[in-house]
Amino acid sequence: MRADTEKAMNLNALLRRAVELGASDIHLKVDRPPMVRHDGEITALDDAPLTDDDLLSALREVTASAPQKLDQFEASGD
Repeated sequence: MRADTEKAMNLNALLRRAVELGASDIHLKVDRPPMVRHDGEITALDDAPLTDDDLLSALREVTASAPQKLDQFEASGD
């Protein structure tokens, strides 16, 4: 969990940054900062390491229009 002084990850802002950087994809993993792939090379952004809450929030955001996908993920972990 983040300290009160740290902000939660903003998925839309992260995706905008990735586009601005010319990244082809992003990688999100607990306890690591967001990573972007650019020209085949993966580099970390200068963000705080992600928390379980960050990733759960992002997952809920991307499955909002298809809640069954979240249910599938929670059932299978995949």
